[in-house]
Amino acid sequence: MVVYTDNQNTVDIWNSLKASAPYNSTLILAIDSLIKCNTDGWVLHVLGVDNQVTDALSHFNNALALCLVPGIKLGLFETPQMLLGALKR
Repeated sequence: MVVYTDNQNTVDIWNSLKASAPYNSTLILAIDSLIKCNTDGWVLHVLGVDNQVTDALSHFNNALALCLVPGIKLGLFETPQMLLGALKR
């Protein structure tokens, strides 16, 4: 799995596998999910001006994202219950 982002903090967190307290659970969940699915993951930095699809999606402009990447699969993001405190480790 490859994630393209214009957020350098996201790249740094992924590459170091260290995050501040509020983000540790999310990072652990992401790594656990990749391991469980036997999937490799990379987070790559792309300047915002060169990252049109991510920019369109972050502004909820799904029509533009579909024009840029015909056939893109879009879905709703749901916060994992673990992060909401519903599940305890």
